[in-house]
Amino acid sequence: MSDIIKQSLSELVKNVKDKKLSSLEITKAFIERSEKSKELNAYITEDYSSALEKAKKFDQKPNLDLKLPGIPIFFPFMLLVSSLL
Repeated sequence: MSDIIKQSLSELVKNVKDKKLSSLEITKAFIERSEKSKELNAYITEDYSSALEKAKKFDQKPNLDLKLPGIPIFFPFMLLVSSLL
C-alpha cells in the first residue's frame, strides 16, 4: 500500500493540482486499502470500476477549479428503520 492514503485531504488536493499525483493513482490506492479492509464490512456496495473510470476521465480532462479535484469520496449512508426507532 502506498503512502498516498497517509496524506491529508489538503495534501492530496495540492498534489493533484501540482500534478504530482493523478486521480487514478489516488483512487487505486484507496481501492487497494478498501480491499485489504474487507473484514471491517464498512461498505454495502463497492463500485470500483466506476470509480476508476471517473478517475481516468478526470485525468484526461482535469477541472482543477473544483474544491476536491480528482479526489475519490466515500459517502456513508445510514438507513433508518422505523421498527428500530
